[in-house]
Amino acid sequence: MSNPIEENAAELERVLERIEHAAEQAAEWLRERDQLVVQAKALGGSHRQIASRADLSHAAGRDSAR
Repeated sequence: MSNPIEENAAELERVLERIEHAAEQAAEWLRERDQLVVQAKALGGSHRQIASRADLSHAAGRDSAR
């Protein structure tokens, strides 16, 4: 017989591991995006050009304060 509590705990552990993996992947993508933003700025890209492609519009106020 199967134990529903143990099955649930095992499934939860699998989902939590997938969440952790997804978070690691997201962090890597953000690091890559940030590196590319720096590169685009170094090549003369405007904030508007970069922000429209990098989903940085929410950070405009924070960046302009630097």
